[in-house]
Amino acid sequence: MFLGFVATIWFIPQPRVHTLLYSATALIIGFQIVSFAIFTKAFAISEGLLPEDRKLRRFLRYINLEVGLSIGVILLVLGMGGSLYALYIWNARLYGALDPAVTMRIVIPSVTALALGVQVVFSSFFLSVLGLKRR
Repeated sequence: MFLGFVATIWFIPQPRVHTLLYSATALIIGFQIVSFAIFTKAFAISEGLLPEDRKLRRFLRYINLEVGLSIGVILLVLGMGGSLYALYIWNARLYGALDPAVTMRIVIPSVTALALGVQVVFSSFFLSVLGLKRR
């Protein structure tokens, strides 16, 4: 996930649009893998399959539902802003031809932010549900 993030930031100003797309995809896949690992560990601990983990407890103390929702909404707003900016550029060209390399440098990070925003919001909800105690 970290390498995907660094590569995405690195490739935004570069002429390599396809590499930017692959690095953004690596970022999304990395986030999904890390989320799955956290969900699995939280579930296993809540069911008594694993002992308590100080690192996970500390992580969940700082990254709670409200923080996750805030981060997710910020990512969604950034993604929407970038998408609207790309639409504005297209409007300025009277919905004609665009330079794909320039447009994709705006659209790929925007779509990545939208996807990550949705994932962070729903991951926060799911992690909160995993933390609920049964009667």
